[in-house]
Amino acid sequence: MLKNIKIGTKLTATAIIVLLLPILSLGIISVKKASDGLRLLEEEQLIKRTAEISGSIHNVLSTEKKLTIDIAERRETKKALSSKSDFSDESERYVELNSILYDFFNNRELGSDYEGIIIIDSNGIVRASGDFETIGIDLSSRSYFTSAMEGKVTLGAPVISNATGNPVFSIAAPVRDDDDNILGVASTVVK
Repeated sequence: MLKNIKIGTKLTATAIIVLLLPILSLGIISVKKASDGLRLLEEEQLIKRTAEISGSIHNVLSTEKKLTIDIAERRETKKALSSKSDFSDESERYVELNSILYDFFNNRELGSDYEGIIIIDSNGIVRASGDFETIGIDLSSRSYFTSAMEGKVTLGAPVISNATGNPVFSIAAPVRDDDDNILGVASTVVK
């Protein structure tokens, strides 16, 4: 069958195969190398972006922890939870603190990122809050409360809020008296 094909056609076909094979091989290798290079670049950019996001989250959480610690260390918080306070009525000891928390919680610029700002006594009962409806709730079984009562500033696991259905997480800090005894817990519930 090849005998019937003219010599010019045979040479042309051979030249095409000889030239096409290396070009095709070179193209496949180039595409493979370019693909690998793009994948590596994509992975490097993903790692860099992940590190940036992680740093941003760390900064936000650090700021939120500092705010919670600030609330725990306030004179009004310690005074309200102290058993040494001379109040004739149990509710009197929390009036000033409730007012401060309410003003903060209801400030559009400051409180809009929070679902709650609460002060919990050593028994786990919410005694003061920016949202008066949460006063009296028992949080003694919550892990962030028990960790804070052990003296640790704690970041709770993200959960879906029972009140709003929104994702939230809690930060809790121990409230200590001047003798370093733990009086209760200050907690912020961050949206």
